[in-house]
Amino acid sequence: MGYANGLTSIQTIDLKTNIKMKRFYLFFLCLLLQNLLFCQNEIDIYGNASRILELHHNGTFYYKIKSGDLIHSSIPGDDVISYGQWEYCRKKIVLHTDSTLGGPFVNVNVEEKSDRMQEGIYVSISSPFEQDKKVDPCLLQRAYLYALDFFVGDTIISYFSIQNEFRIAMALDKVRLLKISIIPYDRIYWRDSYYSNMQFEFTPNEGNNVFSFNIPSFTTFYIYYERFDKEYVRLLGNKKIRFRNMILKKGDN
Repeated sequence: MGYANGLTSIQTIDLKTNIKMKRFYLFFLCLLLQNLLFCQNEIDIYGNASRILELHHNGTFYYKIKSGDLIHSSIPGDDVISYGQWEYCRKKIVLHTDSTLGGPFVNVNVEEKSDRMQEGIYVSISSPFEQDKKVDPCLLQRAYLYALDFFVGDTIISYFSIQNEFRIAMALDKVRLLKISIIPYDRIYWRDSYYSNMQFEFTPNEGNNVFSFNIPSFTTFYIYYERFDKEYVRLLGNKKIRFRNMILKKGDN
């Protein structure tokens, strides 16, 4: 009987130990999950008078405006103008815009014809954005401009205009390629590809000199967002970053 009571005592001690261990592991697991969730919610915020860049520790970013610029102030709603994923690479932060925002290359409907009454080359560009400019010309007239690059042999001849029509004195038979870019007006001197919200290329057919380009997706809401394709953010110590020629300070939100 005493032997049996001894087994019961040992079993009782083991049971209490198991309960304590399970409680410890459960507490440790809850603490670990809490820390993981806390880390995912942590944010490094950099900003200046007009822009905010939020770097979430779960690998996502949000780029926001504080004071609206020419185009963004015309659209009510969210202050987020870009979002996606970020990563740390070679002592720099790299931004990748979410694919749902679309890319810089867009579908374009083209009509071309030969008009001998038209001297040189005539190019017109239509879009929903052009219609919006008519409704709110003061706000949108100088928001975006068009850049036309004519590839003539080994030379590129460029034209810029906030107007959507071009009349160019040039012989068509010398043009092998036409590239059209739609660029934010305040970035005319920054011709890097990621500064162009939209761009497309077109090879003219022989003999035609009048071209009409219609861009259905070029809407005010489309250009509301900014798109980053492997765009670098430079770290300037622990409290500052350089982003698109701007200095953003940590915690300045």
